[in-house]
Order: sequence, then structure tokens, then C-alpha cells
Amino acid sequence: MHRRIYYGNVDLVFEKIAGETSGVRKRYGDRVYKSLPDQPDIIPAHNYLDIGINDGDEITALAAYADRLLVFKNEAMYLVNITQDLEFLEETYKYLGVLGDEAVTQTNVGIAWANTRGAYHYDGEEVHKISEGKIDNWNLADY
Repeated sequence: MHRRIYYGNVDLVFEKIAGETSGVRKRYGDRVYKSLPDQPDIIPAHNYLDIGINDGDEITALAAYADRLLVFKNEAMYLVNITQDLEFLEETYKYLGVLGDEAVTQTNVGIAWANTRGAYHYDGEEVHKISEGKIDNWNLADY
């Protein structure tokens, strides 16, 4: 719809007015920065969403499907509605987070991911636990 790029868990480097890098860095582990509409290479410093701030966790992966942005942290997944100019948090799913973006994949029917508690699928409307009853004693931590 708005053709934007979203970036999570960003390290910002602050520059001097003359364009020289000052070396001052600040990490924003709870922020998702977004580009301007139809300009994916322009990301203003004020154009961001704070997701689950001060929860002691940081963003580990992002995925988009059906006008929704799935923001993953280690312990939770946040479903953000991106259909409007101002995005809003629709739902927080505790214990559905991932350790990294390699645990998340886009399919032709939604977003799938896995963590130590199971495998899940978001179809554009709801989250389904697809490992339920399929794998005995699901625990990836054992492997």
C-alpha cells in the first residue's frame, strides 16, 4: 500500500554538520524505523515506531504479510497494522518470539516461524500453532 521499508533494532551513527562521522552510536533495540512512502532509501530519524519499550528484550526479526508487520523479539511477537498512515499495535503474542531472523520465513500463504515452544503460522488473520500434536515433546533447546 505505502511501499515502505521497515528496519528493526537499529544502531544509529550520529554525524557532525560537516558530514564527518562523529563516532557516536546509539542502539534502539525496541524501535522499528520506516522509510518514506515510495522512497525506500530515505529513513528520517523521526520516522519510527516504539515496540514493547523497556521490556528487557530487543527486536530479532521482522516480516510483513497482508498489511501487517510481524515484529519479533526473543520472547514475544507483536502484530502491527500498517494499513494506515499511522501504524498501530493490534496484538501482542507472548512466548511466540524468535532468537533470530533465520527462524522466520515467508510462504505463499503467510509467515511461518519456529521457536523452542513450537512452530507457528500467520495467515493474514490469525496465528496458528502448526506443530500442535505433530511432534512429541517439542523442544528445540534439546538439539
